Amino acid sequence: GLGTINHTLLTIEALVARGLDPMGIIFTNPHNETSPEMIRENQEAIESFSPYKVFGVIGPISDFSQPSPENYHPFEKFMKHIANENIPLL
Repeated sequence: GLGTINHTLLTIEALVARGLDPMGIIFTNPHNETSPEMIRENQEAIESFSPYKVFGVIGPISDFSQPSPENYHPFEKFMKHIANENIPLL
């Protein structure tokens, strides 16, 4: 909702002001409380008001030694984006 959007945009602004250029955004939804509609709206707002792409959402992780495969999807999308855009990691 508005809090997520505001916090994310202010964080982006603070990073950029310090000379850091985020490579993208990944949301977390650790308690699975946020509806898919709200997540979609948050993503659209962040991508509309910033130049950064939202790569997805990491959901609940009950066992950090074996996270669910779905939790890797945002990272896979991020890495594909990096490869397609030829963005160096360092």
